[in-house]
Amino acid sequence: MKVINLRGIKGYKISDIEKTLGKTDFIKFVKWLRGQTIMNYQKEDFIYQCDASGNFVFLNDQALSRTGYDKEELIGNNTSIIVSPKFREDVAEFYRYHFLQRQDSSYHEFPIITKSGEHIWLGQHVTTLYEVGNKNRIKGFLALA
Repeated sequence: MKVINLRGIKGYKISDIEKTLGKTDFIKFVKWLRGQTIMNYQKEDFIYQCDASGNFVFLNDQALSRTGYDKEELIGNNTSIIVSPKFREDVAEFYRYHFLQRQDSSYHEFPIITKSGEHIWLGQHVTTLYEVGNKNRIKGFLALA
């Protein structure tokens, strides 16, 4: 795996990291990142994890700040509750396909609605999380927007 130092870098984009590392190493990086407390310190990245049913299980501080919700209002709820109603079916179909095709990662853009009613467009990379030792069983998804 290539080594990159993110300390002190301002304004980096997840897509730049993916290009630098390549797809395989980027997936390894995301899996590593998932378990790190650094997730709460990423000032610009909207990061969340959901279970295989699409229910929030983790949101970093930036995700909470940008949506305006408290953690308790989102954890356990389906991610579709923040998706703009006009785009819910499109987003559901996109990720249904992602799930059924067992894609390791994908990218999709869509608007969310904040607690205050503001519409924000997200471009998010989603990585599939598998049960340890069993690539046939999806545990959930990690999203970086």
